[in-house]
Amino acid sequence: MALDAKYGKVTLEREPASLEDDEPVFVLRAQDALAVEVLTYYRDLYEEGEVVNVEKLVDLRTVMQAFRQWPTKKWPD
Repeated sequence: MALDAKYGKVTLEREPASLEDDEPVFVLRAQDALAVEVLTYYRDLYEEGEVVNVEKLVDLRTVMQAFRQWPTKKWPD
């Protein structure tokens, strides 16, 4: 479990061992009109890093594609 300022307690199906109960998290939703742009920037920064995990990069690109296909887009509230 983790904490998001807007949504409160957030549970994950597969929590990494390093995720603390009170660790802050930030949730991006596919309906957020800015989400793909934020993920693109994150991906670009990740690719510039010293260590790039190709599997994680593929996962990120899969998520980005799913976000792009989500039908409802709105400005974040």
